[in-house]
Amino acid sequence: MKGKTGVNPIQKSDIKPENQESDFDCNMLSHDSRLNRLLQTVLREVRLYAEEQIKHIRQGAEIGKALSVEKNINKLLEMIVDEARAMSKADAGTLYILAKDKKHLRVEILQNESMKVRINGMTTAELNLPNVPLYSKDGEENHSHVSAHVALTGEIVNIPDVYKADGFDFSGTRTYDAKTGYRSKSMLVIPLKNYENKIIGVLQILNAQDTETREVIAFSKDYVDLIASLASQAAVSLTNTQLIQDLKDQIKRIKRAAEIGKALSVGDNIDRLLEMIVDEARDMSGADAGTLYMVDKHKNLQFKVLQNDSMGIKVAGMDSVDRTLPDAPFTLPSVPLYTPDGEKNYANVSSYVALKGEAVNIRDVYEFDEARGFDFTGPQKYDASTGYRSRSMLVMPLKNHENEVIGVLQLLNAQNEAHEVVSFSEEYVDLIESLASQAAVAMNNAQLIREVKDLFYSLIESIARAVDAKSHYTHDHVSRVVDLTMMIAERINQAEAGPFKDVRFGENELEELRLAAWMHDVGKIATPEHVIDKSTKLETIADRIALVQTRFELIAEMMKNECLQRKIRMLEEGNHNHLAAERLEKQLAEELAALKDDLEFIKKCNQAGEFMKDEYIERIKTVGAKTYISPDGEQRPYLTADEVENLCIRKGTLTAKEREIIENHASMTYRILCALPFPPSLRSVPDYAAAHHERPDGSGYPLGLSGDGLWIQARIMAVADIFEALTARDRPYKKPMKLSQAVKILGFMKKDGHIDPNVFDLFIESGIYRAYAARELAPEQIDE
Repeated sequence: MKGKTGVNPIQKSDIKPENQESDFDCNMLSHDSRLNRLLQTVLREVRLYAEEQIKHIRQGAEIGKALSVEKNINKLLEMIVDEARAMSKADAGTLYILAKDKKHLRVEILQNESMKVRINGMTTAELNLPNVPLYSKDGEENHSHVSAHVALTGEIVNIPDVYKADGFDFSGTRTYDAKTGYRSKSMLVIPLKNYENKIIGVLQILNAQDTETREVIAFSKDYVDLIASLASQAAVSLTNTQLIQDLKDQIKRIKRAAEIGKALSVGDNIDRLLEMIVDEARDMSGADAGTLYMVDKHKNLQFKVLQNDSMGIKVAGMDSVDRTLPDAPFTLPSVPLYTPDGEKNYANVSSYVALKGEAVNIRDVYEFDEARGFDFTGPQKYDASTGYRSRSMLVMPLKNHENEVIGVLQLLNAQNEAHEVVSFSEEYVDLIESLASQAAVAMNNAQLIREVKDLFYSLIESIARAVDAKSHYTHDHVSRVVDLTMMIAERINQAEAGPFKDVRFGENELEELRLAAWMHDVGKIATPEHVIDKSTKLETIADRIALVQTRFELIAEMMKNECLQRKIRMLEEGNHNHLAAERLEKQLAEELAALKDDLEFIKKCNQAGEFMKDEYIERIKTVGAKTYISPDGEQRPYLTADEVENLCIRKGTLTAKEREIIENHASMTYRILCALPFPPSLRSVPDYAAAHHERPDGSGYPLGLSGDGLWIQARIMAVADIFEALTARDRPYKKPMKLSQAVKILGFMKKDGHIDPNVFDLFIESGIYRAYAARELAPEQIDE
């Protein structure tokens, strides 16, 4: 007991003879006293040891309880190292966890009190510590590293001094000490075994310390057993926590799959859908890069999406056959499914997958056995050009609901938690295959939606062009109104100040407005062509000015005939008065001149650009009231009542009745469009299309809408429709108007409340009218 108490054992020389009674009594008292003190010291030591053991037992129970309730894996791992170090008085501790590939250990917790290092819940990349491989490149077990040895054998290793230990390679430890000035000495390495006796990690603690002197000592066998018990409890808790986490991850993946399924329903935005497929597949598998091909009508795989995080490349919507990437010295050619001889192209892995309809999972494309004989000169050229290193590859077919391959998804370089390239796990292969199947169906649906929408738009445009084609003079009117309308709407979306700063048209609203603009004149399909095309006041099926001219020519001939008859009667009566004959000729000439003048006046009034003054109207009525005797003996007026009515139109070529017929096209537009089953996102198309002749002051038609009741979409179309009509070069009833005059007229209409003032101001101030004029107007029209 000397080593612990400093008390010497009893020696024979201390025993006195019996006859020395007094000395004996004294000596015995002294001896009993020393023995009592010795016993007390031993009892105290035993009590302290027992208390310490009880303390450790209680700590073990508390730790076990704490480990069982802790659900945060990072905190759980930290707790394991904390408690192991506290039990053994260790200065440092490291916790390794077996990676999912079960081929290496990665550092999760690193603590060193002397170095004031405490890093928890970090990846090895962030710790800048290498993984510990369990196997060499040749597949041999790695027993040179103590932690790998423990993980492989399940044995506990207790080393008093790592600098004197044989059988393990501690060169890394020595290098660490040399760099930091630390001195690694005693080491205890314990495997973490779960309830199935499977090793899930390794706990390594370093430099046990004497409680009093703080000197580094070897790890006590008593502590080894306690820490082994802790490690066993920790492994079970860690496994349970990991199982719970895996279950949560599985539930998360299921929810994510449902979310992906919902997200994949992106209508007809195929480019976004394709990009989303690559994004999600890479996210699931940890792939560094991904490429998506689509089968085109020529049976080629065409690049659509290319992503590579390491290269900083993310390109979508690739439509060209051979696409050149930004800042890249190469192109991405399409992949033919068949050779020029018509043979199936099995040499390229992507075409192989497309033709076979089966997935291919390759560990390393540079290894011949793994590559299965595929031609990887393309990836190798890519690597040579960029410095990239293609390794693991997963190629998956995209099959639609009819089990037809419509595309191929190619993922490259799966990465583990340490961002090291690994092979694609079969677990993720199944998930990605499910995603690919789901995505292919969604993509097929998107294509069908796009095709139906394209068909619908083609039909709409065909109807609009058919309406335009009813008139020889309004060719492309509708398409020009569409262009102007969308120019204004897009500029409103860009407004950051002014009355439109808070107005934003979404994708559906822009589509709704575009369709409304295409269909705004569809009601004219029921409008008589002669009304639409009426270029002069007397025009119906034909311009009746020709009939009026013929009538006047008949009247002139009848005047001549009447003059001739009167001369004949004079001769028959024997009247040879030359003066009388001359008077008849003079009268005839005057009547013919007046008739001709009336006809010229009528022709002038028949033109659309002639504004009818009151005196003009009176003269038309006067001329029209004149009569002549027709060949059948009937007295007839120079002009019919209908001709007088048309010629008296003050402005334009339309009578009030005809204008009503024209204006009815807006109501007809509404009725026609309301009969079409527009989806909810396009439900306002009939309203907007029918309201393009409404005015803010309520004087428009067909409903007389005004104020807040008149949609901004209709106000935009009104400005577009009017400006196009004013500046059009193909109108029969007017000469092409100068740009400045058109702007002036719009300004008057703004002042009169006939068009929206804010839309007009934006139209002018943004320069939209100039951009349109440069594209659509004749050079002689542009005068500003």
